[in-house]
Amino acid sequence: MLTSLFQSLHLAISAFFAGLFVMLYSMFKKAEWGLFLLIFLIPQPNIWFKFLNFPLGSYYLNFIFLAVVFGLFIQNKGLVKNGNGKLILIFLLVSYIALWNSSMRFSLPYPVSFDNEMFKPWKNFAMMISMYFLGLSALRNEKNQKKAIVIMGAVLLIISIRSIESFTAGATFVQASRYGGPFETVGLGCNHLGAFIAEYAAFLLG
Repeated sequence: MLTSLFQSLHLAISAFFAGLFVMLYSMFKKAEWGLFLLIFLIPQPNIWFKFLNFPLGSYYLNFIFLAVVFGLFIQNKGLVKNGNGKLILIFLLVSYIALWNSSMRFSLPYPVSFDNEMFKPWKNFAMMISMYFLGLSALRNEKNQKKAIVIMGAVLLIISIRSIESFTAGATFVQASRYGGPFETVGLGCNHLGAFIAEYAAFLLG
């Protein structure tokens, strides 16, 4: 048991520092590497949740996100602008104004720091939507776009195989035995897993 625990910890530490290397490489060499890592990690909290115990581990995904953003500017690529981007920025602005409105109505701290309990969920929401800009700006050629789709497919395949392996047929339905996949780590359940697989599969089949 101790050997298994040590091996698991060793893998987590190795993955953590490998991610730090990818962050630096994304900033100064190829910004798309950080985006590829985000695409791989975000749907698998069972992996990145292990980083929370490491120094600044709770900001791990945030740092990768920022590494891609800084990399785009350091490498003189910048952000690609289009009509859709303007609509998305307006949407994010409206959602942030709504956050201020809710904060004032419930006498919460100003939504500029994590002292406001609603600011962190909004920040995560805004980051996910902002990945549109990262994808548009970092994946500018067909080769990188294909790599991103292959990574999505690989993640879906990994999660699906694990789901099948964890399925146990029984004579009766048992709610507690339903498999929540990698999302169980963050308190989500089997319905979230099913929705994720259905939506990703529909996109990839298309």
